[in-house]
Amino acid sequence: MRDKRAKRDPVDRSQRLYALRAMVIVGAFTMSAVSCPNRISAQRPFGAHDKDQSAYALGSFALSVIFVESDGSLDSNQEDWTAGQLTNLHVEIEQAVSFWEGLTSSYHPNAQLDITVDYVNGGVPLDTRYEPITRNGLSSSSFWMNDVMNSLGYSDTNSNVNTRAFNNDQRASLDTHWAATLYVVNDTVDSDNAFSDGYFAFSLYGGPYVVTTYSNGGWGNSRYDRVLSHELGHIFFALDEYYASNARNTARSGYLNGINGNAERNAQGAKIPAPQPNALMLNTVLDPSTFTSVQVGHLDTDGDSIPDILDTIPYIVATQADGDADAGTFSFTGTGHVRPMDNNNPKVWAESGAKMTINTLGPASYNLDGQGWIDLPPADGSYGGYAELIELELSGLDVGLHTIDLRITNSMGNHSDLKSYELFVTPEPGSLGMVCFGVLAVLRRGRKRRRSPVST
Repeated sequence: MRDKRAKRDPVDRSQRLYALRAMVIVGAFTMSAVSCPNRISAQRPFGAHDKDQSAYALGSFALSVIFVESDGSLDSNQEDWTAGQLTNLHVEIEQAVSFWEGLTSSYHPNAQLDITVDYVNGGVPLDTRYEPITRNGLSSSSFWMNDVMNSLGYSDTNSNVNTRAFNNDQRASLDTHWAATLYVVNDTVDSDNAFSDGYFAFSLYGGPYVVTTYSNGGWGNSRYDRVLSHELGHIFFALDEYYASNARNTARSGYLNGINGNAERNAQGAKIPAPQPNALMLNTVLDPSTFTSVQVGHLDTDGDSIPDILDTIPYIVATQADGDADAGTFSFTGTGHVRPMDNNNPKVWAESGAKMTINTLGPASYNLDGQGWIDLPPADGSYGGYAELIELELSGLDVGLHTIDLRITNSMGNHSDLKSYELFVTPEPGSLGMVCFGVLAVLRRGRKRRRSPVST
């Protein structure tokens, strides 16, 4: 079993804050409300760059759907969308979405995959000068993609750059962690329901897009959800497993560097003698292999409902901790931080390689003398950032030794290691003799009571 504590900061134990004299002042703790300069208001995952658009299949995800339509201005118009076709695609797309969301239904609510489908242009097809289905799928798609992206206000000559920029805007406006675009091409008139190079569905590892045709070659529209589910696997860095893809069972992919153990080829490219189990990336059966699950980030080693990628421990950096024994006060200022897991994805060309997390920070809290944890109000009005300011001021501490523990919690419910302090509040010199005399008098009264009554 993985030891989560190995990833924590060393425990900051028993930092003693002493003074020679102290006065007892009656009072209560206060906390100053100071805005946190490191607060991240956008939902982009902590550490993610522009090209990091779908590092793992956890958290919120925007799927922007664009139906592509030829306007006949360059290529002869062959395909025309009908209302019935678009309705069918809505149903099939929602089925694929439900499948992917269902894979994480047993996880912590803040880890579950939540897909928002946005039908761009209200679901009305967007025009291109080309008739996409009559052209080469891989080498010509950039032309009609750019036509569509240009109409949406993205004018780079590189269709990948345009789609990534569009996705980044979508995840900001739809308030999601990740995003990808689904381009759907009509193929009902086309004889083989495929592009001229034989492809009918393809995508890029990690995004930014998926391309499908309406009928998907021999699969047909009734199984569109299975084809789309397979392609979304690639968006989350899942590898193909079927023989014709040339994928090897020694290949690795994904944030967790998962091996492709269900592939039909070995390291030398030869076919594996024993048949492999039916699976999503092998033959679009709606059930990923255990190897695919690791590649897309669905691994929970300790079975606590928190996937490993998010099962990390936040930490606190203290910037000031002072105790004033003369005044009987204690003050602390520091910052809580999320802790992203190392990114071991070997496909560095498809993403930044940065450490990324969708974890945010929940309440900071303190415990005085073991009396129980008390949540601190957020310094900037709300929790939920990747860094949170922590301020605590205690006053009116009684004479004696006090322990103060502080911690912060992340969105998975994991607590940081404690920042622990001890403050010894001593009586002021003028009150020392009075305290001692009072104790002595009590002891004497106790002895006198023990000696009586006298039996006769």
